[in-house]
Amino acid sequence: MYIYGLFSSENNIIRYVGQTKNTLDKRLNEHIYIALKYNGKTHKDNWIRKVYSDGFSVNIICLEEVNEKNINEREIYWNWIIKEN
Repeated sequence: MYIYGLFSSENNIIRYVGQTKNTLDKRLNEHIYIALKYNGKTHKDNWIRKVYSDGFSVNIICLEEVNEKNINEREIYWNWIIKEN
C-alpha cells in the first residue's frame, strides 16, 4: 500500500496526495484516464487536463509505503506536509 503524490513535469510540485493498494503506475493511469477520457469534474481532473493541454505530463511519486492500519492517518499527514510547503 502506498501514499503517493501527483505532480506536473512543468514544475515538479506535488498537487495531489492519495493512497492506493495497486501499483503506482496503475493508479496514475486511472487518474489520467478518468480526467481525459471521462471528463472528470474534480479539481484534480481539471488540473490534469490543464497539464496535458499545456504540453506537460502528470507523474507520480511514492511518498511512503504503509500498512492497512495506518494508511488513512498517513495520507492525512502527507496532505498536511504538502500543503504547508
